[in-house]
Amino acid sequence: CIPNIKNAWMMPSIDLDAVLVGIRVATYGEELTLTTKIPGAGIEKDYTVDLRQLLNKLLSNKFDSESMINGLGVTIRPLTYKEFTESSLKTFEEQRIFNLVNDDTVPDSEKMSKFNESFSKLTALTIDMLCKSVVSIRVEDKNVTNRGHIDEFIKNSDKTFYTGVKEHLETQRSQFELEPMT
Repeated sequence: CIPNIKNAWMMPSIDLDAVLVGIRVATYGEELTLTTKIPGAGIEKDYTVDLRQLLNKLLSNKFDSESMINGLGVTIRPLTYKEFTESSLKTFEEQRIFNLVNDDTVPDSEKMSKFNESFSKLTALTIDMLCKSVVSIRVEDKNVTNRGHIDEFIKNSDKTFYTGVKEHLETQRSQFELEPMT
């Protein structure tokens, strides 16, 4: 649908909604009719959404890749669509294990073991995603871009640095999310 996107897996994940809305506009027009049931009444109601407004909101945002955290300059990037999808699948698989906690047929010791294992994997996955998003760290006049050094630094950093990077990433990502419609 978009010839300039040679490998959709490598596009920034934050661009996905804009691409899909753009394809929908190009294919079916600028309006989308949604049918919903009114809670408690059982009445169906049609609503028309102007997709141009959604697209304008998504396209007007700018990703701010630079941040100062604990006196260090941090350059970030959004996850690629492939990285985002892989982490979502892994997270889903690990969250299924959390369902064991409510299963009365599984012994408590096994529940606790599986829960701890799953929690450790989810924590490692979260740190890995954050590491992938950091492109460089500037210390005084030196710019560190070595992937191994960045990963090691983040995994051994204090909570304030980790939280600062995470919050900056979440703020940037949230700008590109479609808001729920009322």
